[in-house]
Amino acid sequence: MERAAFADFVKFLEAHRMDKQEGATTGSGGSTNLVSKGIAAQILSLAAEYGALTESVNNQVVTVQGSLDGIPMALLRQDLLQYCPKGNPTVEEICVHRTLVNWLRRISYGVSFDISRNSQSVAGTPTGTQQGNTQQVTFTPDQHQVSSVVGRLVLWSTRDATSDSFQKQWRSALIANGAGANTSSPSPAFIDSAAGNLLKAGKALLDDVGTTFTESQSLHDALNAAPDQISVDTLVGNAISDQLKSDAKLVQNAGSFLQSLDKFVAEEDAFVTALAEKPVLTLEYNNNRPVGQSPVSTFRLIFDKGFTKEWSLTANGAVAMNDENPPATVPGASRLRDAQFGFQLQHNFSSFIFSSPAALSGSYYFQYQNSPAILNVTPGTPLPGITITGLSPNATQIFSQKGNLHIGQIKLMLGVGQSTMRIPLAVSYSNRTELINKPLWRGQIGITYDFDSFLGGK
Repeated sequence: MERAAFADFVKFLEAHRMDKQEGATTGSGGSTNLVSKGIAAQILSLAAEYGALTESVNNQVVTVQGSLDGIPMALLRQDLLQYCPKGNPTVEEICVHRTLVNWLRRISYGVSFDISRNSQSVAGTPTGTQQGNTQQVTFTPDQHQVSSVVGRLVLWSTRDATSDSFQKQWRSALIANGAGANTSSPSPAFIDSAAGNLLKAGKALLDDVGTTFTESQSLHDALNAAPDQISVDTLVGNAISDQLKSDAKLVQNAGSFLQSLDKFVAEEDAFVTALAEKPVLTLEYNNNRPVGQSPVSTFRLIFDKGFTKEWSLTANGAVAMNDENPPATVPGASRLRDAQFGFQLQHNFSSFIFSSPAALSGSYYFQYQNSPAILNVTPGTPLPGITITGLSPNATQIFSQKGNLHIGQIKLMLGVGQSTMRIPLAVSYSNRTELINKPLWRGQIGITYDFDSFLGGK
């Protein structure tokens, strides 16, 4: 039963968490995130987003994220693998070592697919010599739906509700909250806990109320003879009032139940607050593949710190490098594409609409554009969302005027009931994009879902 209580708490916690990276990372086309967070879903998360921030063309992107320990932990919880916490070499079955699980938990991945590139274009290049009205052509496909590949390494974090240290703290707090620990009990961690006291008090109250109405045959007959609902409500109200006056045990059980409920809720709130305030330091690598451009590798350091259960601050610092040496014919071009900095201040609402969790955040992003954006073009084959007029038929690369980017964003993250589904709604203002040298107001929207609510076990 203790395991069930902890599983329920984990599901409750995951349904109210707003500290995870939901959707594509910063700089990926179609992302709703101006600032990246350091923690991703442990099992798997899915996100569909539409919009643009630093890019000039709106994209529709689907992102899949998870941690490397998701599969082995799922197998462990279904008893398909054995867990060896001390690495006992005498175990004959294949087992998973605790150290391996802890390291796998620190590594997460993400892949974004630009589904707005849903049509495959084919480019043809003449080969051989023309023979009359015929000409041989070599065709090559151009379909790059993978817009971003991300890897993260958590350098420092204690923000994990399923770790051994957190579960140990959970049990210790529940035992300490019990009324008189009984060490001879077969399960003191549950019976002498806030959860155990709550269940015992609730059972006693229900038993007492049930006995009262079962033994009252006259009340039972009166209810059957009641002509309408108003009469039934009056009879039940009078019976409860009389019972409260004559049965001190019922009043005592009701008070005990409410007191135990308050303690249990307070203990949950304390754990949620303690978890939210844990700092996280993460190193992120993002291989971004913009439309018509060479791949760009971004190395980002992420720091996330909560101050209370409601408030948190996230800061990013990044450097982006062109994977290929830009041509010498482009003025000011170099391998160092840009340097970035951003921060986000977030306020969490435990209950917003229909008792659903939500979060409101304000973000600022700055990009020093060291090298201009370079587009690879094929004569006769337009780039998705980009129209170029008056271009020389011999041109294969074009570049834009470089400049620094300043972007501000307000985002509302809405929860759906008590599930881990989220709906991000955002509006942003930028002084320019990587191609357009004019201010822009834009909107971003998405929907995400992660499966970490299943982490509590069976």
